[in-house]
Amino acid sequence: MNKKALINLKQISLSTALLTALVFTHNAVSENGYSTGNNKDWQWDTTKATKYAVTVNNQGSLLGKFCSSEDGSCIYMTYLGTDCEERSKRPATLSSNAGTLKVTLGCKHLSDNHYFSITQPEKVEALVKRSDYLKISMEVKPNQVRQEEFSMAGSAKAIENLDFNMQVLCYRGCDGK
Repeated sequence: MNKKALINLKQISLSTALLTALVFTHNAVSENGYSTGNNKDWQWDTTKATKYAVTVNNQGSLLGKFCSSEDGSCIYMTYLGTDCEERSKRPATLSSNAGTLKVTLGCKHLSDNHYFSITQPEKVEALVKRSDYLKISMEVKPNQVRQEEFSMAGSAKAIENLDFNMQVLCYRGCDGK
């Protein structure tokens, strides 16, 4: 398989995981020990190629941690219902009761939706796990700021479940074999 086809396959897999995360609401453990579940306002699924822990706010925006089964890498991403140019970058501020963090959002087009990867994943994760809520503020047009708020209730447990399952998977070689 050529590199472009592999990249497209990865994008389709991530897109499917993101869309599934928007409607995910159940608890289950698969035969291989990977799990799906929810805790308060967060859900996780470690049974698919792209594993995730996410929350969706009342406006339908999404914030979560997504991990690849292929190489074990993880990123934080958000869907804010905002258009963006592929690979463009925007400064943003994450603020919560536990602190504030300046980040860069990188635009990714997956299927027909526009998502943003969030830089500094270790710092983002520390903020997510310590907070009751998280606000993302970014300029969408000159002098026009978009702000989305997400509940962090249940985030620590959901992320711990994701991380544990990724450790098990990568102990086996990250491809699950």
